[in-house]
Amino acid sequence: MDQVGYVAGQLIAQLPALLVLVVGLALVAARRRMLTGRSGALAVAGLIVLLVGVIATVGWTASFPWLIGDDVVDLSDFGLLAFAVGMMLTLLHAVGLALMIAALLASGRRAAPVSQWEPPEPPTAPPLR
Repeated sequence: MDQVGYVAGQLIAQLPALLVLVVGLALVAARRRMLTGRSGALAVAGLIVLLVGVIATVGWTASFPWLIGDDVVDLSDFGLLAFAVGMMLTLLHAVGLALMIAALLASGRRAAPVSQWEPPEPPTAPPLR
């Protein structure tokens, strides 16, 4: 029963990230026609990669009691396993962020150019006599 509480705690800890990513996917899907070029596809791909990373993080941290408590992995080997899984999770996070940055850059929207035109002076009234 302790493992259920531990897993629930890990899920609750990651819940804000999960919610942001799911809402982000819904918003990008709803506004897909407004996004130019490949930016929509890159944004969806980035959000999905980040979502997979969060789910993998929950799964990885939830497996700690099973891996260590049931002697599936020796404690001496656990450090190497944790390093390898940590590197994969970091790579997922980096790829997701890179895709989101690419989506931003692929949008093709540019700021309106600053006009060099100055309005003419308003006409002056002739002097009163």
